[in-house]
Amino acid sequence: MLEFLRRQSKPIMIAVAAIIIIAFTFWSGMTQPGRGGYSAEATSLSVNGRDYSFLEVGRLQHAFVFAQQAGLPGVGPSYASDMVGIHFQHASQKTGRPLVYESAPFDYGINVLVLRDALKRFGIRASDKEVQDAYRKLPTFFTNGQYNPELARGFEQWIRERGVSQEQMYDTIRDSLGLQRLQQIVAGNMVSAPGITDRFYAASFSTIKAATIPFPLDDFKKKVEVKDEEISKYFEENKEGYKTEEKRAVTLVVLPKPDTATLNAENTVKAQREYEEKVQKFAEKVLDSKINLAAEATEAKAEVRQIAAFADTAPPEELKNELALVNAIFTNDQKLAPISDPVKVAKGYAFFQVTAVEAPKTQELKDVKEKIREALVSQKATEAMTKAANEARTKLEAAIKGGKSFADAAKEAGLTPQVLAEFSTANPPMNLSIGYRIAQEAQSTAPGSFAKEILNSENGVLLLFVLSKELRKSPESAASKNMISTSLDRMAQQDIFRAWFEEQYKNAKVNASILLNVALSNER
Repeated sequence: MLEFLRRQSKPIMIAVAAIIIIAFTFWSGMTQPGRGGYSAEATSLSVNGRDYSFLEVGRLQHAFVFAQQAGLPGVGPSYASDMVGIHFQHASQKTGRPLVYESAPFDYGINVLVLRDALKRFGIRASDKEVQDAYRKLPTFFTNGQYNPELARGFEQWIRERGVSQEQMYDTIRDSLGLQRLQQIVAGNMVSAPGITDRFYAASFSTIKAATIPFPLDDFKKKVEVKDEEISKYFEENKEGYKTEEKRAVTLVVLPKPDTATLNAENTVKAQREYEEKVQKFAEKVLDSKINLAAEATEAKAEVRQIAAFADTAPPEELKNELALVNAIFTNDQKLAPISDPVKVAKGYAFFQVTAVEAPKTQELKDVKEKIREALVSQKATEAMTKAANEARTKLEAAIKGGKSFADAAKEAGLTPQVLAEFSTANPPMNLSIGYRIAQEAQSTAPGSFAKEILNSENGVLLLFVLSKELRKSPESAASKNMISTSLDRMAQQDIFRAWFEEQYKNAKVNASILLNVALSNER
């Protein structure tokens, strides 16, 4: 949702101060999880022998939103991401993404508790001044490199409305500063193995000369013949795959977002909040399956349109750029949700009700004959093309092994290589659609040999032959090596620290079974 908010054309201070409010107000309002019948004071988990209530864990989870939206740095660019990834254990059974509890990844709060115990043992605690200085430097408070107090006030107001106090914000910043210091203590002296920087540099920046031999699919299609008997047989064997597409008709309601072009940041926040409240109330009202969507939309002064039946692969003009909406329409279960949840669209939020469904029907052979012919031509041509490429490579490799040059071997085989402009893994041939793939394969291919894989191109396939590799001196080589060395050291330090943290987690004897059951129940 935040990606949508950040795409707005207003200045960043309005986009973040106002629109982030809308995203999370709506999110928390629509998906506020319960506690499975437990009271707020009931024990939800224990870490290092101490019990934590649902209320305490909820506060920790709410701080995740602050850390994420404030752009709070950790050992990497994002402290929020650090504290989820440092020990990621619990995934959603539905999506495979992090399991969510109280609008934050389930593992976040537990990892913070383990971190805080470690910080206490090491005597690490950032001073109040350090915390305040870090707070004033949060990226979300800046516009064009300058601190923006109006933006800061808007964000602070929003975060307080989310139930995050200033004390919680400062504690979270203190944790992030502590995490950075702790990693330095545990793994700061770790450096990558000697010589590995040079090897990475050579692999990335060696100048590569290579050539390709293309095998265009169209050349093979011209030679393919398909008989009517083959088409009939294919149709009978694949009849189920030649049904018409399902079509759906809908009543579409759009609540247009407010025009804030002439408003200042404060009034923009106010207008956006009022709009979000309007969407929220409308969403709650249409949960009643007996509601007349069009009538309610008219009363709410929303846009109402009747969309004739269409297939998801051929939406009407007005929906061609609304892929999320089209997908929602065709995945909607009318029994579970007669009227949809709100869907983000370019003009604001949309609701819909499927009014008719045209089920797929089996087509007759005459209706799909040409389509099947094209499929069979493509299938036969692809087989012939792949066979030709493999045979050519075998023949060329034998000729080169016998002492011929690549150019002479190709000429003798009646093939025309295309010599590429010099490139490297770090600077692949950008004029080719598969330039990155070519650079990747060339990196692992010895000079004077073919790449192991036949490469798919936009026109067919091609063979890749590496002519030579040369590591040339460059004015930027020292800086590049230093960058690689720093990156490798950082990766090594992160790996060591993550392994160390895993041991701390294990020793903390975390028991989160009650909280996990509640989170899984909320997901269902």
